[in-house]
Amino acid sequence: MDPKLTVSGVVTDPSGRPVPQTHVQLDSGGTAAGTFTDAKGRFNIGRRDPGTVTLVVQRPEFAPFLREITLDDKSLIVNVPLQFGEPFKGRLVEWSADVTETKPLAGANVVVTSSKAQQARWSGTTDASGRFVWTNSPPGPLRVQATSAGYIPRTFTATRSDPSQPDPGVAAVQVTPSANGSANEIEFALAKNFAASGTVVDAES
Repeated sequence: MDPKLTVSGVVTDPSGRPVPQTHVQLDSGGTAAGTFTDAKGRFNIGRRDPGTVTLVVQRPEFAPFLREITLDDKSLIVNVPLQFGEPFKGRLVEWSADVTETKPLAGANVVVTSSKAQQARWSGTTDASGRFVWTNSPPGPLRVQATSAGYIPRTFTATRSDPSQPDPGVAAVQVTPSANGSANEIEFALAKNFAASGTVVDAES
């Protein structure tokens, strides 16, 4: 059956030009219907049930556009002016009691999502120095999930105004200057996953 509710609009860049092939989604908390803009930056996306959802518009060259909208009519027009975002820089290291000596974790998997919408996300791997960067991240708190072979996976919540606050039970986070000293990056520490081994015997063995 055809959806009874639609959201349509035009996606433009900072100069006002239409942006084709841009991903548009309606995020309702983990599930999302999606489409792409046409050659003129236009989109039309449908949904069967009324309610409040987050409109998520993404293209790598720009920051994700996030707007909470309420669908209670058959047609809603939302024009989307994309803007450039801020780089979100991080570095993944092995946890150590001595913070002056940190071992970078290269090739670790990192997923960063907006706290406002799970569909606004970036994923990649750390470089040889353990660093990663989301070039055009959106404003607001970001959720960082980090995994590396032989280490305990961690999830952190990070913001720019309050540099980083880890979720309960995760490793501590420190803020360190970036390589060129022009901005700050957030350092995330993962603890090693030590496996116990041995032989279990009874009292008579």
